[in-house]
Amino acid sequence: LAEAEAGQPYAGIARLFSEVGVRYPEAREDLLRDVDEELLRFLQAHAPDLVAPAGGSPTAVTISSPKVLQPRLLYGFRRLCDRHKWLFLLDEVPNLDPYSAELLKTLVEAERMPIGIVSAHRSGDPRTESQPGVVFLESLDRKPWLDRRPIGPLGREAMDVMVSALLPNLHAPAEFSTLLYDVTAGNPLFIEELVRLGIAKEYITRRGGEWFVNLVDRAELPGSLEEAIRERMSVLDNEIGADISQAAAIGTSLTPKVLQALLGKNEGEVLDFLDKAREQGFVAGGQWGDMSTVRFASTIFRDQAYERMSAADRTRAHREIGKIEEHRAGSLVGALANRLAYHFERGEVYEKAKAYLDAARSAAPPIVVAGSWDVAE
Repeated sequence: LAEAEAGQPYAGIARLFSEVGVRYPEAREDLLRDVDEELLRFLQAHAPDLVAPAGGSPTAVTISSPKVLQPRLLYGFRRLCDRHKWLFLLDEVPNLDPYSAELLKTLVEAERMPIGIVSAHRSGDPRTESQPGVVFLESLDRKPWLDRRPIGPLGREAMDVMVSALLPNLHAPAEFSTLLYDVTAGNPLFIEELVRLGIAKEYITRRGGEWFVNLVDRAELPGSLEEAIRERMSVLDNEIGADISQAAAIGTSLTPKVLQALLGKNEGEVLDFLDKAREQGFVAGGQWGDMSTVRFASTIFRDQAYERMSAADRTRAHREIGKIEEHRAGSLVGALANRLAYHFERGEVYEKAKAYLDAARSAAPPIVVAGSWDVAE
């Protein structure tokens, strides 16, 4: 979920449908087989790469109110759950829009659909505790038909198993495991980052199918996950590092055509870039020529890549993304008003930002499915 989508009604649900359609074509066909016009128009506007408008070219659409869409979206989920059980991964939970949060609550508590939800957020964080996505997740109580399980850090033995999977046939001093656990406290992503950093800095090396570790002092290791990511990004090839930072301005999920236009590369060059970035663990998806599932492997990678850009470069990137998105949207531009307002505001094109923000507000009246939240301005 992108920050630009936080106020867009059902943007989170649209993202879930898009991911289902891209990854599971049969489920996509089943979902769209007898979908009604209201839901089809919504998907055309919010998942244009998934549902091409009839006739092959965009036509102007009027998006129904959230009150009209809610039962149709519920119907879509019922169709999906008729045949399969689903596990949804919610990234950037604080950016979940209130309508999507309310619908997910309905799926879990009222409809009791066979779904699982995996997410990460900081409990008790005053900056995000009132956000709809966090409120939804914190509201889930343990019931006979609902199980909530916090997933904590790895224990020492589990960490050793993880390291052996990352570095098969490992030869390391006995102190290596102790040092790694002391520094990371069992955080899996931090463990992987330190291993990757060690390979990049060549104190973890591979010879003849076996891995070897030269022990370093704790003072030489980064003290946080963020610091480890920054150190690893600093040793990347300059072009790859610059491209990853520009891509971060798009958001956690990377719209294929926007990425290509932003980087000024042809499709082959973009695929080559993605192969290298994926090899480094910074992005996921986009294999085998399919760029529709490209995303940063974690929001923390996106955040650190974004922070590496200068303020001037960020402004330029957002301005360019706004122009690219505006051009691609064509007559569907009104449905992307919130996202365009976000990019033009950060690109310092304030007149367009205000115009699109006004359009987004007028298109999203404060209609709430179950009366739990108001739409934040």
